[in-house]
Amino acid sequence: MTAKNVKMWYGSVVLMCLSVIPFFYFMANLKISTLLLSVVCIAVTAGFYIYTTKRITHPQDKYTALQAMKFAEQCRKAGFRNSTVCKDRKEEFMQLVSSNEFMKDFDFQKALGVYQLGNQLQRELKINKEAKG
Repeated sequence: MTAKNVKMWYGSVVLMCLSVIPFFYFMANLKISTLLLSVVCIAVTAGFYIYTTKRITHPQDKYTALQAMKFAEQCRKAGFRNSTVCKDRKEEFMQLVSSNEFMKDFDFQKALGVYQLGNQLQRELKINKEAKG
């Protein structure tokens, strides 16, 4: 799971939304060719969406990079600035972990890994935003 994969996933969501435009064109111009065009656009973008979703999903634990980023944000708001603080305040950290449905069975090491991944992805995406803006 990398920031590039997250960006690809965001792009696939945008493409999914845009793929309905050929369907509206088909509704205005009822021909087999416009129907085929709309079906192909929707099928290709749906396939791309599924592919990118798999790229941002952890293979064993089945959480996504987006969930990891959201969890890291929750941790930051709760005062967990880095892994050392998480280790020092382990009990509070584990309470925050148990409040997330996708992590309810995680041990401390797995939860810390989710936090670190989310932090890393947020930093990379923030750096890329600042470089472009």
